[in-house]
Amino acid sequence: MMRNFLLQKRWLSYLKIKGNALPMFESIGRSVASRFCCSTPEDLTELISGLFSKDKGTEAFELLSTMNVKDSSCKLGIYNKVLHTLVTTGNVTDALRLFEQMKEKFPMDHSAYVSMLRLLCKYWHISAACKHLEGMARLGYAPEMDVVNNIVNDFCKTGKWKACHEILIKLCDVGHKPNLAIFNTFFSCLCRSGLLQQACKLLDEMVELGISLDVYTYSIMIHTLCKADKVDEAYQLLRAMRNRNCEPDVVCYSTVLHGYVRLGRQDLAMKILDEMHRNDCSPDVVTYNSLISMFAKVGDIDKAFKIWDQMKASGCIPDHISYTAMLDGLCRQNKVRESLQLLVDMLKKKFIPGAPLQRKLQDCLQRCNAEPEMQEVLKEIKMFGVDLGAWVCN
Repeated sequence: MMRNFLLQKRWLSYLKIKGNALPMFESIGRSVASRFCCSTPEDLTELISGLFSKDKGTEAFELLSTMNVKDSSCKLGIYNKVLHTLVTTGNVTDALRLFEQMKEKFPMDHSAYVSMLRLLCKYWHISAACKHLEGMARLGYAPEMDVVNNIVNDFCKTGKWKACHEILIKLCDVGHKPNLAIFNTFFSCLCRSGLLQQACKLLDEMVELGISLDVYTYSIMIHTLCKADKVDEAYQLLRAMRNRNCEPDVVCYSTVLHGYVRLGRQDLAMKILDEMHRNDCSPDVVTYNSLISMFAKVGDIDKAFKIWDQMKASGCIPDHISYTAMLDGLCRQNKVRESLQLLVDMLKKKFIPGAPLQRKLQDCLQRCNAEPEMQEVLKEIKMFGVDLGAWVCN
């Protein structure tokens, strides 16, 4: 036993230092090697993995088939560890061959196939993973959706868009179509990464595959198009939603409306607002703020106030952004009285104007003739902790 133990250690040391296990393997004999590590599965695993790493697959497979390990669970553990090493080192050919041997020697259930799939995907062996999926389908095995979702998430985090697409399409081909949530995960990643062309292609494929798109899917694409200043395309997609019996929500409408606002296309922005009313989609504070800001910036304060009144009449409460946009527009037009009155209302709502807006108000006061009664308003404003400075009466 001592001699065997010493030979074993010599063998493993030779493998590590010289990098070639075959001479030692031959020198002590295959039959002896198969018995050496029966009490040390870890060493046997290391030896077999080392043989594979030095392109000695024939010897490694022979050692695996003749190793004297009686405990089947221990033997399966050795196979699994070697399999993991093969995949992680990129030796997929031998990994698949080993997996075939494992199917002959051990009862391989659904979970074993799924584990192999996850392993192949984790190390980006996509062609092998696709073939493995075909084999699973022939046996009636399908990966659980949470497993597929994890695989998709991993691909997205590492920017493996092409690999992710191949796996999803292969799953569809073998009859295991992923659900909408999984496609949305991939679709969202493409959009966030600015891959507009790929996202558009995926959207068309999803429709062709018979996947019913939801509002979330469309809202992602609409946001991406508007961000790229392709607002007309976003609007066409908005119309396509309704044709596909998917009613746009306030987020979809507001995104397109804001896109037109950014481009200065007032008529089309108002058209979206009218369309929202016709389709019983109530605008929210974000929708109204976009329009108020648009009119205020171009100096059309009357239209800004009209939107302001519509907003309040609909029961939508103005927020800090609403007041800031209106005050900015009033200051641009040197509307001192209206500015101060609205500022008081703003302060009563416990909204404090930011430093830039306070400076604009101060500039507006300095440019305009003073009205004595406004001094009282300034004092009231000061009580809220906002000091617009001395207002010199002319």
